[in-house]
Amino acid sequence: LSIEEAQDCGLKLAVVYPNPGGDVMNIRTGLRNATLSVYDIQGRLVHQQKITDDVTSVDVSSWKSGTYVWELGTGNGSRSGNGILESGKWVK
Repeated sequence: LSIEEAQDCGLKLAVVYPNPGGDVMNIRTGLRNATLSVYDIQGRLVHQQKITDDVTSVDVSSWKSGTYVWELGTGNGSRSGNGILESGKWVK
């Protein structure tokens, strides 16, 4: 399936776990060269990195407890220019 076909069928392109989590946030996806962007509840970018593996682990031990929004996109990470492929909420 193409990305568009997968989305049309309601299939998830990425999963973030564990949720709620502790000191590590994992993202599992088959997408390559996508950008993971994580925002706090006020919309401030707190983390960004390229996805290059099936599972990417992010050390979040220094993050405050709370709710975060993650986005997996094709752009440079700016919300205005980022082709968002998948998004969700994650709780620490």
